[in-house]
Amino acid sequence: MKSYDTGKIRNVCVLGHGGSGKTLLCESLLFMTGATSRRGDPAEGSSTLDSSPEETKRKMSLSMAFAPIEWNGFKINFVDTPGVADFIGEVEAALQVCDLAMVVVNATAGVEPDTERLFEMVQEVNKPVFFVVNQMDKEQADFASSVSKIQAELSERAVPFCLPLGSAADLKGFIDVVAGTAYTDAGKGQSKAGEVPGEMQGELDEIRGKLTEAAAETEDALLEKYLEEGSLSPDEITQGLNAGFHQGIVNPILIASAETMLGLDRLLEFITGWGPSPLEASAPQALREGQEEAAAFEGRIDGPPVAFIFKTYHDERLGEYSVMRCFSGKLTPGDYYDGRKQTSVRLGTIYALRGKERIDLEGLVCGDIAAVARIKAATTNDTITSKDQRVLITPIPFSEPLHTVAVTGSGKGDEEKITGGFTRLQDFDPTFRVRVDSALRQTLISGMGDQHLDVQIERMKARTKIDVETKKPRIAYRETIRRSVDDIQGRYKKQTGGRGQYGDVHLKIEPLPRGGGFEFVDAIVGGVVPSKFIPAVQKGIRETMDRGVLVGYPVVDVRATLHYGSYHDVDSSEQAFKMAATMAFKEGFGKCGPVLLEPIMKLEIVVPESATGDIMGDLSSRRGRILGMEQQGKRQKVNAEAPLGELFSYMASLRSMTQGRGRYRMELSRHEEVPREVMDKLVATLQKEMEEAKS
Repeated sequence: MKSYDTGKIRNVCVLGHGGSGKTLLCESLLFMTGATSRRGDPAEGSSTLDSSPEETKRKMSLSMAFAPIEWNGFKINFVDTPGVADFIGEVEAALQVCDLAMVVVNATAGVEPDTERLFEMVQEVNKPVFFVVNQMDKEQADFASSVSKIQAELSERAVPFCLPLGSAADLKGFIDVVAGTAYTDAGKGQSKAGEVPGEMQGELDEIRGKLTEAAAETEDALLEKYLEEGSLSPDEITQGLNAGFHQGIVNPILIASAETMLGLDRLLEFITGWGPSPLEASAPQALREGQEEAAAFEGRIDGPPVAFIFKTYHDERLGEYSVMRCFSGKLTPGDYYDGRKQTSVRLGTIYALRGKERIDLEGLVCGDIAAVARIKAATTNDTITSKDQRVLITPIPFSEPLHTVAVTGSGKGDEEKITGGFTRLQDFDPTFRVRVDSALRQTLISGMGDQHLDVQIERMKARTKIDVETKKPRIAYRETIRRSVDDIQGRYKKQTGGRGQYGDVHLKIEPLPRGGGFEFVDAIVGGVVPSKFIPAVQKGIRETMDRGVLVGYPVVDVRATLHYGSYHDVDSSEQAFKMAATMAFKEGFGKCGPVLLEPIMKLEIVVPESATGDIMGDLSSRRGRILGMEQQGKRQKVNAEAPLGELFSYMASLRSMTQGRGRYRMELSRHEEVPREVMDKLVATLQKEMEEAKS
């Protein structure tokens, strides 16, 4: 593959709900342009792009894949992304480095749940976006209905640039509304220009009138002329629409068929003719040395090299490699600098990726996307520059994982290997987390949903050959007290035949305000407990609090006052006083009205208005509280809080209640006392869990 000038490069993020046919569309584009000798098909397991074992098994995209093609002097980097919400991190990364978004809509299903979320994500990063109504060759395909749904549910600024000629099996081609030309299918992705059928002229004129209005609204001069004369010239219409497209105020709707390859050449003509080059695209935000706030980074073709790592892979055949977008200058194999890690790095061979195929490149030019063998110590979100170029491209704001499960191995000694295996996977997926909670004796993995975690478990198993079981995670409860006890004695006395053990303490135990932690007060007078033994008393109390008394969770918000005691000149020791303190605290804790504190999570839930009632009812069943609601576009944002223990698998429930159109985020708000009506049953359940964990 030859090197292309920056102005001749297009970077396109391909988005769509699962089943919309976006991957097959990319496969058809690869085949049509000669990039592949056969057309892969995800449904048949022969896809060039969905080539990992997990993708082949599931017949769906799980990570972004790259489909660079060469077309009429241009290089187009198609970045195909997963259409399932569990793998949204791949979309977030792809949108960061692409200049144009193509949203694929199924002509038989119209706008689907994940289509809405994907379009919102494009809006958030402010990239030009157009729609492709795909699968127009299928029975029940309905272009007019698809257009109506796009306009009603996604964007009022969406305008059809095409009209179909026929439908389903009778689909012969389409009319380019902007050009006023009909194109019929000539086979293998090519189209033949012709005259617009007379019976469609009226519909064409109506759509062209709407396009003229849309074009006029993009520029004051065009609007003034349109209001005065009532029309615009074809060139002025194209000029206005193009400007509006780049500004994000016009969203074109095109037609294609991935299966029959109809309209692919016109799709490529649109991307190369209308899509922004890296020179025209919005600049990424970056932080320069000495700056306190990020600002737009205007790279230069002849400037110092600046590249951004947006994806790190592990492949059994290709090994580990990093994929980067160059935002300035040109990178060739050699020595560079990792600005985020502040270390020197070395780049080896630079190559384009086509699925898993490597295509050697002379270098990575400004605006292009390529891969290198994984750079030592460098990870996703790192900026690679020359040593004298202190600039950091703003990191990708990946979504926080919301679904957590506990994992256990089936054999002795498996836990360390499991943790190590998952930690390795964490390096390649910023939306996946693993942590070991020693206090709760469990290994936890977190991701964006069930499918996300299932895939990571499969990958870990393939690497380590260890089977794992998943369980509901234990919750980080806390123990505390409601009332005080003024005097509780703990005496430890043991005679072993030689030197004995003797320690005697009297404690006052009282609750502290929530968040007070632990206070130890030394109120000994007269030396009834020698000062050398007092630290041991404090240590005994602290260790007992860490282990818990009621169930086995840490004790918080307690003040313990040592106010009296006794000792033996020979038999007393630090260990004896530590044991006496433990005994006193345990007994006193039981007399102070012990309670459990549960973590309360703050929730922001965004749902369609029609689902608001179901959401509120469900939260009530989870002991949740609604804090308020506010309109957010066509949706409602519900602010609420609920106990973490009631939110396991909430994501699956939310998707079910909203047909996949709801989303949420949560964060810890505080710990709060478990209600009396829940307390006894919960304590019994947790005691059983703790016993099982110890066995």
